Amino acid sequence: MKASQIINWGIIGPGHIAEKFAEDLKRVPGCTLGAVASRSYERAKEFASRFDAPRFYGSYDEIVNDHNVDIVYIATPHNLHCANTLLCLSHGKAVLCEKPFAINLKEAEQMVLSSRKNGVFLMEAFWSRFNPVMQMIKSITDTDELGKIKMLKADFGFKAVYNPEGRVFNPLLGGGSLLDVGVYPLFLASLLLGKPEIIRAAAQLTKSGIDESCGITLKYENGAIAILSSSVVASTESEAQITFENGRIFVPSRWYVPKKAQVIQADRTDRWISEEFEGFGYQFEAMEANRCLRESRIESPLLQHNFSLLLLSTMDEVRKLCGIAYPND
Repeated sequence: MKASQIINWGIIGPGHIAEKFAEDLKRVPGCTLGAVASRSYERAKEFASRFDAPRFYGSYDEIVNDHNVDIVYIATPHNLHCANTLLCLSHGKAVLCEKPFAINLKEAEQMVLSSRKNGVFLMEAFWSRFNPVMQMIKSITDTDELGKIKMLKADFGFKAVYNPEGRVFNPLLGGGSLLDVGVYPLFLASLLLGKPEIIRAAAQLTKSGIDESCGITLKYENGAIAILSSSVVASTESEAQITFENGRIFVPSRWYVPKKAQVIQADRTDRWISEEFEGFGYQFEAMEANRCLRESRIESPLLQHNFSLLLLSTMDEVRKLCGIAYPND
């Protein structure tokens, strides 16, 4: 793909997250929203009208056969991520797939294998990874500015309206706090600390078998400890704190989409790192996907396939420890 070529995006699953993504896509130069697909023709038509997409479809098969679509953003429920991704990749469509990448590691491995077999770009839509402040935090960690990490704490909890048929509480849709929001604290631990040596976890399960709250402790070979939690029945601080040998980084509420973070040195002096931006913050992952397409990559060097596989592997182990199972398993 030429660097000057306009990249045409498609969206599968025009729900709430897709609305935010489509709005932020307007802020990304060199691309446009070309098509939208839903299992409901009317829903696709309404979404396309609101976000100025010229084409809309009442089936996923139609959008993957649209020759003008270069890449598809998949924002369907968790249980459909694998099937939707495989459909796109088999038709040569690059994919940005919402988190969690898949229900389990087995599905994720199929998705990665298809990407590599077909030579088509695939990336998990983990918007936090491409947030400017998150990139600054990663840089501080990588350069050992504060020494090695000794302790990491992160949480994400919100009180959802109970609907047994809805996305959050329905096991058929991959419901539960771990897959929905617990993946964020696990993402941060995986990004900064890598693969855990020991995993411990406990969860409170609903009658349907999904976790309404989950607590995770990870130990790493270098001695670092991560303490993580998630909930869909209680609003938590949603803060993160990374403690190093010679200081710490505090990321205030909504740490997963930060606009600032406090860097505190061992001598108690501190500074704030920050970057304001317009929109919701989804534009940064779209920019990275565009860059990779123009460079003919099949994965992003900032969020590689193996990272998503590690994340799913860790979640599978947590689910095993907690007794959380899904039909996709």
